[in-house]
Amino acid sequence: MSSSLVAASPALLRPRSDLRGFDLSEPPASGFWACALNSGYEKAVIRMYQQACGRGGKVDKNFVAIYNAAVAAGFTNIDAYVFPCTGTQPTGVTCKPVQTQINEILNVFSANNIIIQNIWFDVEPSSGECNAWNLGRAANLALAEEWVSAMKATGLQWGVYANR
Repeated sequence: MSSSLVAASPALLRPRSDLRGFDLSEPPASGFWACALNSGYEKAVIRMYQQACGRGGKVDKNFVAIYNAAVAAGFTNIDAYVFPCTGTQPTGVTCKPVQTQINEILNVFSANNIIIQNIWFDVEPSSGECNAWNLGRAANLALAEEWVSAMKATGLQWGVYANR
């Protein structure tokens, strides 16, 4: 663990260059949480949704367990990231509509009493079995705008993470 994460939530949080955090997409090894806290890490960012191109998107099966473990260890600054199903899938499975994916996210939060600081919308092109954001410039922009509109409508604090 050697990276820093800046939580920059417009209007609600001021960016902190000293905030140390990490993201998780798999359950960590035994002893991880105590080590992270003892090493000065304050923010956990957990994958809560994945593109799952064979299913059109799905809630990460490990999200609730990882979230509960973080809370039990004493973490209070917890974010989630959403890697949605987008693009055309060579598997032949169509991505679920944006609102369906959003509803699945909100249902997990509600059913499990999940309190998240920020939800990060992960925009990362990919290739291979899952082809995220491969619709062409105009269609990608239209899809991103649809996601942003749906995210804003939730009333939750969202941000965008992109690797390019």
